[in-house]
Amino acid sequence: MTNLLLTLCPPLPVVCPPLAMASLATYVRTRGYSVSLYDLNTRMAASASRVGLPGSFELGFLPRGVALREAWDDPYLDVWLPPRLHRLLQHFEAEIVSLIQELHRVQPAVVGFSIYRHNLVCTLEIARRIRAVSDRITLILGGPFLPGEFPIEMLDREVVDAFVACEGEQRLEHILARASTGGREAVRELTATNLILEQAPFQDLDKIPPLRYDGLDLSFYEPGKAHLITSRGCPHRCSFCTDRHYHGPFRSHSINNVLAQIQYLTEELGRTNLVIYDLTFNANPKRLAALCQGILDRGFQVSWDALVRVNTATTAELLTLMKKAGCHALMIGLESGSDTVLRRMNKGFTVAEARHMLRDAKRARIETRINLIVGFPGEEESHHLETIHFLETERSSLDAICVLSTYHLMPNSEVWHSRETLGLLPAKTHTFAWEGKDGNTLAVRLDRCEHIVGACMKLGIRIDNSSLGLIRNALEKEPSTS
Repeated sequence: MTNLLLTLCPPLPVVCPPLAMASLATYVRTRGYSVSLYDLNTRMAASASRVGLPGSFELGFLPRGVALREAWDDPYLDVWLPPRLHRLLQHFEAEIVSLIQELHRVQPAVVGFSIYRHNLVCTLEIARRIRAVSDRITLILGGPFLPGEFPIEMLDREVVDAFVACEGEQRLEHILARASTGGREAVRELTATNLILEQAPFQDLDKIPPLRYDGLDLSFYEPGKAHLITSRGCPHRCSFCTDRHYHGPFRSHSINNVLAQIQYLTEELGRTNLVIYDLTFNANPKRLAALCQGILDRGFQVSWDALVRVNTATTAELLTLMKKAGCHALMIGLESGSDTVLRRMNKGFTVAEARHMLRDAKRARIETRINLIVGFPGEEESHHLETIHFLETERSSLDAICVLSTYHLMPNSEVWHSRETLGLLPAKTHTFAWEGKDGNTLAVRLDRCEHIVGACMKLGIRIDNSSLGLIRNALEKEPSTS
């Protein structure tokens, strides 16, 4: 009998093996528990890919000419919500049955689901399917939700026995200890008054063993690619962001721990194309330099991308060292080309400093990609035009916009807590649909996004991800008020 089976439901990207699942499994295995891994998300995505070319399969819930596999793409994620979810899952009955059969085979005491905003509803439906065939198994959910914002009303206490908020290794161990001695009822006693369980963030990340992907079929993921995490949390307090709330203060693994992870990924798994999963990889530039030197000293042949912040300590010399250590691309959280907007965002850097870092990165032959947020509260047309001007003047030092998005008014952000003072009116439906009393409407923000798209087309700047399609698709499906 297995103590724990971890699974993941769609729709989530299928690129790298799932980091959270592997991290949790590695931790509880070192505590003496047996774990099975079953990535339902990738199995369903693989099945969808076999359906055929766009237009060869009439689905009814996707636009004509859109392939089933595209249900994992941003413009179509709402097909994973009622009422279309149930029709969609009919096409994956074989994969769901296979999961149930796996449960019968390994007989886990606990089944754990990793959840995110996009896959929550599908996860709850799969949990109901499992509960229908077993009232013995303890079903738990966990993910990056704060206790105060998690939609607890969506959970059926007869189905779900616990929800673990944010970091969950120690709480998962606690649940397994209870389930192994007292079964499902012992876990339900733990959550009798509050279904949501929390744990304090790990202060010493090296107490978490280097993760392994044992028991996971890696053939479902892109060859050679893997996530690498060297730190948790964020040291900054951008006013629009909630990362610090979810992930806690900045903490990092030791250099030797990270190098051991790289050795495992490259030498045992043959995965040399690494996606650094840190929120701010250059939060500690001295540590970053030491890590890059360690990669060079050990002779690791890797290529990696990372999310970084503009700061003056990320010098031309450091960027050159990063390139030598395998840095292929940097995703830079610029957000705006206006100093006024950057101050309101509490970004902590200036447009001039951003220009300097972009140019240094290009001279180091690192691909540069930026994130842009359009329509931040207080952004005026003149500020928007400053961003357009930034794109025009930095064309030679800029390869792509990684994410182009309108501003989303996120609960628990600093802006959210100041929304009344700022004159912001949240929408009941979507975080992107808020209105500003100063005339900052969704229509204005979408027009500015389109302006940036047009400017990028003219300048030849690639846009990798945009929220425009998802927003317009969501608006088209809302009931007309006319």
